[in-house]
Amino acid sequence: MKRLVSCMLLGVILLTACGAPKTVIVTQEVTRVVEVTQVVKEDPASKPAPTFTRYPTYTPYPTHTLFPTPTNTATTTPTMGPTSTPTVTPTPSAMPTEMSTQAPTRPPVTPAPVVPPTPAMTQIKDTDPGPPFTIVVSANRSGENSTYKVTGTMFNHSSKMYEAVGMNATFYDDQNFRHGPLDVNVPFQLLAPGEETPFSIEIAARRVQSFLLHPEGRATGRESAPVTLSNVSLSYAGTDSVRISGLAANPNAFMIKNVAVAGVLLDGSGQIVSLGSTYVLQEDITQNSSVAFDLRIPRVPFLRYQLYAQSERDWE
Repeated sequence: MKRLVSCMLLGVILLTACGAPKTVIVTQEVTRVVEVTQVVKEDPASKPAPTFTRYPTYTPYPTHTLFPTPTNTATTTPTMGPTSTPTVTPTPSAMPTEMSTQAPTRPPVTPAPVVPPTPAMTQIKDTDPGPPFTIVVSANRSGENSTYKVTGTMFNHSSKMYEAVGMNATFYDDQNFRHGPLDVNVPFQLLAPGEETPFSIEIAARRVQSFLLHPEGRATGRESAPVTLSNVSLSYAGTDSVRISGLAANPNAFMIKNVAVAGVLLDGSGQIVSLGSTYVLQEDITQNSSVAFDLRIPRVPFLRYQLYAQSERDWE
């Protein structure tokens, strides 16, 4: 009899020593694009409780799932012993099921397409002779305090190089009163065949209804040269501007000068809503050399940005 009691006590002690599986912790990291990366840390001490077949015969221990599947109700976690009352554990939120290798990543949320606003003004066709450039209007909007803004890009589809590149804009109100011509912000002064430059113009006037854009430039023997941008980073300079900095490198087999970098902010509809540009003052940039640039763009609500870069061949 004493031997039987001793064996039963020994079984209870062994069960108590094994203990219930420890709680597994799931860490969720949420990125700005609403992607949730779930990193699972598995406790190596979490092992199923052993099953005893002698002294005495016990009811088999319930099988546990390593990570409970989320449900709308609470789940129960049994305590040790065949007659113990289960305890109620609150349902974890967004808890994955068992994962053995790498935690899955929630697919990125694709933003709903934004419909561009209705153009605020009518564009008048330009009939005056000028450089053979193609002007593509991106945004044509009215703003607060009777402001109107036009942005876009200008392409050189000719076979010639042009310098003194520019543009002027003329606006007309509902009484056919003319505002302009006004100088348009065009960052690049050279345009080689196939090159483009962004542009932007804003005016404060009442009841503007139409506008006209006219390109400028003259043929030249100068040469523009490509620039490679790297180490690009974006930050915010207070509440007024977006700051984009990086390195501009010379990938050409000759020296370059007059490095210009322009940047535009685009909204959810893909329209240009802000423009900024900067020049790198260093001259005689040799092959595979790089210089730093620091660009500021007036800050408005935007979804992404785009950079343009250009330089001029240095013949000296």
